[in-house]
Amino acid sequence: MESVQTKQNREREIEFWDTTSKRERDWVENTPVTEIIDSIMPGTHAWADHWWEPLIGKITGKKILDIGCGDTYFAAYWQMTGNDASGSDFSPETVKTNVLLHEKLGLKHDFYVASAEKIESPDDSLDLIHMRWVVHHIPEELLDTAMQEMKRVLKPGGRLIIYETNYGYPFRWIVQTPLLRKYNPFRRYALKIHLLDPEEKALTNRGYISLLRRNGFTIRKMDYNFNFFNYPVCVMTKNEQLRALSERADRAIRNILPTAFSKDIKVIAEKAEK
Repeated sequence: MESVQTKQNREREIEFWDTTSKRERDWVENTPVTEIIDSIMPGTHAWADHWWEPLIGKITGKKILDIGCGDTYFAAYWQMTGNDASGSDFSPETVKTNVLLHEKLGLKHDFYVASAEKIESPDDSLDLIHMRWVVHHIPEELLDTAMQEMKRVLKPGGRLIIYETNYGYPFRWIVQTPLLRKYNPFRRYALKIHLLDPEEKALTNRGYISLLRRNGFTIRKMDYNFNFFNYPVCVMTKNEQLRALSERADRAIRNILPTAFSKDIKVIAEKAEK
């Protein structure tokens, strides 16, 4: 059950993401259709980071739900590549932005306002659920409820694919640690430039794996993003030389850095066959 504190925190989160999506809607409204399509398809824009394809290949002919769909427009990409894709988000403004985008592109728009533990799908009806940077926004007391709800709506053998930020990543730990939270200048800066939602709380890589396993999912594949230096450098400066240097540093340490310190974790999990 959602506590009073959780409800208040979630209201603040919704306000944060409503504001973000209103800004994004300006881009959708004022950008030509061809440019929008180019931004969604692979290789042209950060949104087109179709992270799952190196792990499981292109997805076609599937019924997909993108939970916490945000302004990533994966549902549009899946529809354009032969899937029946829908989305949900707890931000009403985000849902409006996605509906507008799909209308502009001439795509079916099946989006609704809901948090992750409330899915408007029948039992055993979905082939795949996608969540990118969503789990760390689910209140701790509702994590297992949300996982059970996802298991309910997935078909036997259906996949839950998750891309998540890691609490063990040093630059994530710095902005999230409860130590001196009130006086943390790094946290204040991250909040100021909207890199951080004030209520979010990441798990460690092991924490995500444990969450999935204790709720009856089988881990099929995992991968890690070791964007260790490049991410903070890109946030702090536009200097191309420094960015290139940070990329080289990341390539050098990728094979020696413990996975516990990766920036992100990618997990392909599966609901057991009946």
